[in-house]
Amino acid sequence: MVADLAPQCEPPRDFIRALPAPPARPVAAQSSEVEFPGLTAPEAPLDPTPTIAPADEHERRVVFSFTANEDVRARFEEARDLLRHRFPLGRMEEVIGEALRRLVEQEKPGGSRRPRKTAAAPKSRRIAKWVRDEVWRRDGGRCTYTGTDGLRCGETGWLEFDHVVPWSLGGRSDDPVNIRLLCRVHNMAEAKRLLVARP
Repeated sequence: MVADLAPQCEPPRDFIRALPAPPARPVAAQSSEVEFPGLTAPEAPLDPTPTIAPADEHERRVVFSFTANEDVRARFEEARDLLRHRFPLGRMEEVIGEALRRLVEQEKPGGSRRPRKTAAAPKSRRIAKWVRDEVWRRDGGRCTYTGTDGLRCGETGWLEFDHVVPWSLGGRSDDPVNIRLLCRVHNMAEAKRLLVARP
């Protein structure tokens, strides 16, 4: 009965609207007269119409408007956390723009192709893609630091791949068992702890 009396409104339609062009910035007029020491030039009348520089076309902005379901919102938040290292502010323009750029590069015919995945050499500090993928799945894309109270951090932003046994002490980069996900705060805390513990 309530639904019949107050039917649900249709969601707003998607649209992309261009914002008005930014106003042109005035440019100070440059005088062509030459000044000589000891001589005073007569005052020129004020020009009521200052010289105007053309607006930069790259400064044009547009507004995107659309509605989405909870799955899209969750994926956006996940993408924002994954890109925190590159875009610390996590602005929607940055996150969505990067996602669209990667999609076009991947799907566009003749576009760039991802390099072939190769495992890192055992003596290399670099963590291979297959190792990072396995660690990410194992750790659930969250910080694995566990405090003395037994609670796991679980942060999803600012994540870094950390060597359990440091590479400088013989820890391997090609073994997922020796790699874990830590947020930046706990990664730095672990590094300080190991630095203090070392003789």
